[in-house]
Amino acid sequence: ETRNRFGDEYKTLFRKEDLCDDIIKYMFFIFGNTMIIESFVKPIKKLIDVTKETERDISKEDYDFLMNEMITKLTQTIPNVLKILLKLVYINVRKVFTIDEDNFAPLYTLLIFNFIISPRVQNIYSINSMKCTFVRSLNRLIRNTCYNFHFDEKDPLSPFNELIEENNKKLKNFVEGCIMSINENDEGVKKSLSDLFTEKYLIYPK
Repeated sequence: ETRNRFGDEYKTLFRKEDLCDDIIKYMFFIFGNTMIIESFVKPIKKLIDVTKETERDISKEDYDFLMNEMITKLTQTIPNVLKILLKLVYINVRKVFTIDEDNFAPLYTLLIFNFIISPRVQNIYSINSMKCTFVRSLNRLIRNTCYNFHFDEKDPLSPFNELIEENNKKLKNFVEGCIMSINENDEGVKKSLSDLFTEKYLIYPK
């Protein structure tokens, strides 16, 4: 449906606010709560009080610390259901769009751009990029790291360009080692999926 509307351009994926996109995006809202707290919310709040230090900007040390924490905690906490969802997205994007084999941009859009650094999600956890310079800079850095883009030399964040490629490689290693490597036919993985809507996994009203 996306290709029919926008042509052979994978960058148009998951940028719309329609029902098809929302069904996929809401999988992250349902199953990614612990993941985002551990990989993003807690690391930021170790470094800065986002409600008070609104003018403090991010340093290179902060950026490296937060990228390492985010990738480590994502590896530890991303649930199998989201790993499989992301793997299926990757497989099907490559069937429908012209895209290099090691290009994980659609997965970064879905996991990071539409979830971890989504304004809607960050506001839920009282991380407001509109008010806090640190968070606003961090979101821009994460975005450029995902897509391996350098900042213009006049941009205040251009000194971070030397670190972007290195952290992009770390993200790629995370995708290859944690997401693409999952075996959806493994009995343990199958069991974790069959338990999703049982009281072993979720407590919900009768």
